[in-house]
Amino acid sequence: MLRLAILGDVHYSTAGPIDCDMVIERAPAILDAALNQIASLPQSPDLVIQMGDLVDGTGQTMEQAQADFDAAVAAFERTGLPWVWIPGNHDVAACGGKRWLLQRMKRSHLYEETSLGGQVFLLLDSTRLDVAGRVDADQQVWLAQALDRHRRERVFVFIHHVFDWSFEYGICIEEGGRLRAQLCNTPAVKAVFLGHGHLARITTTEGLHEIATGALTAWPLMFRTVEITDDRLCVASHKVRVPPEVEAAALAAWRAHPKPWDRGMRESDLQGELILRPNDLCF
Repeated sequence: MLRLAILGDVHYSTAGPIDCDMVIERAPAILDAALNQIASLPQSPDLVIQMGDLVDGTGQTMEQAQADFDAAVAAFERTGLPWVWIPGNHDVAACGGKRWLLQRMKRSHLYEETSLGGQVFLLLDSTRLDVAGRVDADQQVWLAQALDRHRRERVFVFIHHVFDWSFEYGICIEEGGRLRAQLCNTPAVKAVFLGHGHLARITTTEGLHEIATGALTAWPLMFRTVEITDDRLCVASHKVRVPPEVEAAALAAWRAHPKPWDRGMRESDLQGELILRPNDLCF
């Protein structure tokens, strides 16, 4: 069994209150609380994954946003747990582009491949300098090669942007339909994990599970744990333990800024046992 802890958009900021759906001024404390809970779980996760928009950057200079990024990274590193970060559009826009992030995270690309516990994780980069997402041509070639190379294995994909929640509001990936079709047509890919929409959502398309994790600093202030077994994903959501006034502020911010793509979070969006589709190429 492989255990993951997944944190959605943090929007870490020291800029103070911002009129939005999140309690950004509380982000440092909420992140610390969530990471302390994860570190105290009865069974430690094998990997902690942050789904992008680690920082916010609104009302800050580039240097201030970079300092916030460093502080947020330090919070993860203090736990001593292995962790990875998926690039988000706020990270790229606030920190002055991809070059600084590549240097800070010691990467050659913002997309990469890693393996853990016999599973293949493909960490994609859907960012550009505005809110919508794009997987560029070079990365598309890399992805096609990776999917072919691992066609006999079990693959899980992680990407910041959602596929198609709201074209009119520009929060999705430009070629989301094509990308979903590519992953649906690759039986080795069992699930895709997403962020960006600030909502928890679990859907399944042709056996491909899409698991979106809501913003950590937006109501209902949750992170996820995922257990990967031989034949299923066991997904759970956990409330971050915060003072009542923080919970109340988060709910008020959420109500004041309704999402046009919010169809209402259901119990099935928060937890479930998801059967992994068979891989006909595995024997």
